[in-house]
Amino acid sequence: MLKVRDFSTRHYIQVSPQSTIREVLFAFLTYRLDIACVVSKQKLLGIVTKYSLYRVLLRDHSLETPIQPIMKTNVVTLDVNQDLFEAREILLHKNVGHAVVLDEEGKVFGIMAKHDLINGSVMVVKTLADRMKALVEHLQDGIISVDTRLNITMYNTAAAALFHFQTIPQRSDTPISTVLPHVEACFRDTIDSGKIVEGKRMELPSLTVIASFIPIKEFDKVTGAMGVFRDVTDYEKIAQELETTRRLQHEVSFYRDELLKIQSRSQPFAHIISQSDIMEKVKKDALIAAASFSSVLLTGESGTGKELFALGIHKASGRTGPLIKVNCAAIPEALLESEFFGYEEGAFSGAKKGGKPGKFELAHNGTLFLDEIGDMPLTLQAKLLRVLQEKEFERVGGTHPRQANVRIVAATNKDLQRLVKEQKFREDLYYRIHVIHLHIPSLHERIEDIPLLCHAFIEKCNARTNRTVIGVTPEAISLLKRVHWQGNVRQLENVIERAFHFTESSWIEPKHLPPNLQQRSVSFDETENRPARLSSHLPSRRKMIEETEKQAIVQALSLVNGNKSKAAELLGISRSAFYQKMKLLKISTVASVQVDE
Repeated sequence: MLKVRDFSTRHYIQVSPQSTIREVLFAFLTYRLDIACVVSKQKLLGIVTKYSLYRVLLRDHSLETPIQPIMKTNVVTLDVNQDLFEAREILLHKNVGHAVVLDEEGKVFGIMAKHDLINGSVMVVKTLADRMKALVEHLQDGIISVDTRLNITMYNTAAAALFHFQTIPQRSDTPISTVLPHVEACFRDTIDSGKIVEGKRMELPSLTVIASFIPIKEFDKVTGAMGVFRDVTDYEKIAQELETTRRLQHEVSFYRDELLKIQSRSQPFAHIISQSDIMEKVKKDALIAAASFSSVLLTGESGTGKELFALGIHKASGRTGPLIKVNCAAIPEALLESEFFGYEEGAFSGAKKGGKPGKFELAHNGTLFLDEIGDMPLTLQAKLLRVLQEKEFERVGGTHPRQANVRIVAATNKDLQRLVKEQKFREDLYYRIHVIHLHIPSLHERIEDIPLLCHAFIEKCNARTNRTVIGVTPEAISLLKRVHWQGNVRQLENVIERAFHFTESSWIEPKHLPPNLQQRSVSFDETENRPARLSSHLPSRRKMIEETEKQAIVQALSLVNGNKSKAAELLGISRSAFYQKMKLLKISTVASVQVDE
């Protein structure tokens, strides 16, 4: 901000109240000034001007007359730190040609006259013009201005580079039509209308630009126009490439979904992870059961995957309707009937307007999965039996029968035969749903599936986090195989998920497992039912881990033909950590490939 101190003159005449007219006139003639400050004890008392002395002399006053009676005490003063434009407004408002400038202590600092204001204003305008020119020159957008005859009056460096104006002088009065005929009409419209045109996309012979046209006005009269041009050629190419990529991604996604659908139909039990003979046999039996129209009963302990088998049976059945799941143990007994069969409007207090369909209606032409069927009340068992026999039902509060084309898949972890003997489960319903019986084995019956299941659970955790855990060490796998899994696969998944969060390395070790499982690290002789010492020739835990890490590194190097960077990326560790592991385990690239071969 420009201050008064920057433009006031320090060259002024200072006199005392006792100075005579002669002395002051002599000072005016000597210093060629028109104003003198009357000061006493460094304080301003007033001013005397050359014209006020002329008027006194014309009234025949003596040249020896003191100036105190004729000095002007009503003086316009300015503060030395005052803004220049504020000073201008004060002089205009007071209609005076001079003002005395005082410093912070009230002492005379200098004089400001109108010509000082003019010089300051000119300097301000020049400074602003220089700044504007520098700003325009450093803009990345091309700037071109024209007059009303559409002759170029100015352009910046960006415009020169954009439109190849290097051979055209800055103010050459070159018609815009000779160098950029495509924008002539836009300049003309802007000058004629006096309105701004923003964001106009224009395709020029060698590039695409977004242009804005702004009228230039002087005293509310349009004297030309300015065009602002931004090159978007590269952006449009990128946008086209992104659109192509997006389209390809959409096509890939579509074909992937179609492939998954085909795979789902051809391998309906692929989501059940196993490699054991006992589980593979259950899958084959389930596939045979799915092709039939009979009811299927799935039994097995909690957490063995009965719901997953129900999903696979539904997929393989080819039925067009949905799979509807009902947990018979989770629905209050008072609501079971309305949940299964639905209800009509007004059937009971609080019934929804228009009624509500039940699970049998929702599962029409599909599959109804009755989980925990052993907990179904006897009263509902009778109604369910009637639906299974007659293939029709009525809503609660309804009078019209509805068809039920539904395939029943039931599941329980209870002994239904024992419940039948105890008269807690209807015998006729038991034989109706027991047409095809599939028993899902417990996890301790299929321990060879544990490594495969662990790998799947770790991959799921990796996908949900930014970490990369490679797997479970052989010692930890051995420990997991000795556990009697009461919660089966569900319990194993929870254990692996917990260990995933506790491990700080790329492997899950026994120490990362829950404490109650770590206590099983002492092996037991099953024949004598007593602890047996580990054989002395077995490797130590650290050695087993090192051997596992070495095997993983060797295999990764072999897969990428010895490229260490790619091998580190494949294992999900940094290059520095990879090199440290190689050095620690004494692995060389050549040796690694040879070992793998």
